[in-house]
Amino acid sequence: MKFSKLLTTAMMSVALVASSSAFAAEETPWWSMDFDGLAIEEGGTLTNTLNTAYGTEQNGVWSTEEGDLTTFENDKLKLNTQGTDLTWTPNGDNNTKAITYIDADVTFVGSDTAPTISETDVHTAVYLKNIINDETGEVASSVLCAWVRTGTEDATWVELSGYVIKDGGEYNLRIMLDDINLSFFIEDTLLTGTDGVTTKFKTAKDGYAGAVDSVSFRGTGFVDNFAASQKVKEAAATANVVAYKVFKDNVDVTSSWQGEDFLFQSFGQTELILDGTPSNVAFIWDEAQDFDGGFTSLGKVAAIKLVADGESYEGIFVDGALTGDTNVLSVETGSDGGYVYYTVVVDTDDLTVANAEYTLEVYYGEYTPSEDPDPDPEVPAVEPDPIKISAISLVGDNVVVTVVPATEGGKIKAGVNYWAVVSATLGGDETAQDPVTVPEDTNSLQITVPATGDSLFIKVKADTATAK
Repeated sequence: MKFSKLLTTAMMSVALVASSSAFAAEETPWWSMDFDGLAIEEGGTLTNTLNTAYGTEQNGVWSTEEGDLTTFENDKLKLNTQGTDLTWTPNGDNNTKAITYIDADVTFVGSDTAPTISETDVHTAVYLKNIINDETGEVASSVLCAWVRTGTEDATWVELSGYVIKDGGEYNLRIMLDDINLSFFIEDTLLTGTDGVTTKFKTAKDGYAGAVDSVSFRGTGFVDNFAASQKVKEAAATANVVAYKVFKDNVDVTSSWQGEDFLFQSFGQTELILDGTPSNVAFIWDEAQDFDGGFTSLGKVAAIKLVADGESYEGIFVDGALTGDTNVLSVETGSDGGYVYYTVVVDTDDLTVANAEYTLEVYYGEYTPSEDPDPDPEVPAVEPDPIKISAISLVGDNVVVTVVPATEGGKIKAGVNYWAVVSATLGGDETAQDPVTVPEDTNSLQITVPATGDSLFIKVKADTATAK
């Protein structure tokens, strides 16, 4: 399934299905299709059937290409697009300022070959990647993949983790587009990258901007409860970058330097929207020169700082890579005429002071770091809710343990360490695995344990809470 302009795609032999969960109170329904009772009558066509049921001038239109063999079975859309695209182009609200949710119930049919996406107006796509056992030729495991950007590089397929998906299984899928950011959910569980931390990915679309113009399906599988909704965001608080300073060997030379183009190009007073939206605030040369009756080298860029009353964020360059407060400051590398430059990006997730006035400081040559550039603030301990093990499954050479809250209304909480403790015999010597955390509160957590020996006894702990 692919979103054109927000592209969701069930590609190759994969079906992308939207979540059947009810719309939250703050979400406004856009479209909803359950495919109940639909069948292609003799002499009819797939698109005529779909458009008679759902495609009106007000709602939108279904379209397909020659050779599509998609039909209906058991009140579901049975995909068989034969390499073409089955596309839904909605009308009505298409608010680029709102958060858009695409939902469906999907029966995933995996592929061991990644789909090829040549379109540049696609926000994202998903497919199920099958890992094949070389000896048996059978599917050993599967992983959901998304077509996204993870930084400044071109779009690529990224593996998602956090929920075990089996080839041929049916799952609720939700894809969320918030400005340029994408998030993915299976069965209401927020998925991460393979690092277990990243939950937001950049849209793959060139130029980034735009809402959802269409949704396309490509491949085989089943789709049911295909729906979309939007939620208008409240106006976010803002802050501003109001000044820029230049330092050479830790000395402020802002008042004397000339020839700004040889140093860095500021973007003027840059507004920072405090809703997690990244903002480009300047670009700086890797090695700068000042013009004062002749070119004088300022040396290579050493550091950048974003400073306001009571706040300071520091990024230090090490072999061209930025270290330090990279949760706020990051750089995108480019070149012009053989000269390297960096676009300075401020991520506003951790900026919380509304109306703050920031100064961007750029340091060339020698730089003396702050004594504590990234202090650890005192954070109150998070008390874990009681937990229990809801399922244990064998996946390849690993045992996957699913942990859920043991009480109604409980959560798997951010800020809590969860870890498995294993033993070969009941009451025998125990070995603690590395702790696992979640980026935000969720309803379930999966912990992977190596499958060793003939038997394995597993406990999962959350600080003082224990599930047996």
